[in-house]
Amino acid sequence: MRFLYIEDSIDNHFLIDFYLKSLSIDLVCVETIEEGVQLLENQEFEGLLLDLNLPGKYTSWELLEMLKSENKLDSLRVWVISAMQNHEVLPKLKPYKSVDFLRKPIKKNDFVSIIRKAFPEYHA
Repeated sequence: MRFLYIEDSIDNHFLIDFYLKSLSIDLVCVETIEEGVQLLENQEFEGLLLDLNLPGKYTSWELLEMLKSENKLDSLRVWVISAMQNHEVLPKLKPYKSVDFLRKPIKKNDFVSIIRKAFPEYHA
């Protein structure tokens, strides 16, 4: 199983990679939406972890809209990640029914539990 993580903090790359290794999930990390779009177009991923506040030409919201318009949200499990409060993010996620929100800081036990619930058929 492979996940893509679009996040500009290298420290967060290491942290999430450490968490996912305990589940035997491979993680590919990039720092911009543009890099993420290229990978999503050319490679298969079961999960996408997407930081909401990224620098670059495109926003995370634009990527979500692209995935929705291309019907990719049906086959790709997506979590947006931010330090913002739930009430700031959750209303904006309503059009993206299959997208979940993770609030930073992300604790290992909570994160691992969320991933296991999302993929109950996957046993690592």
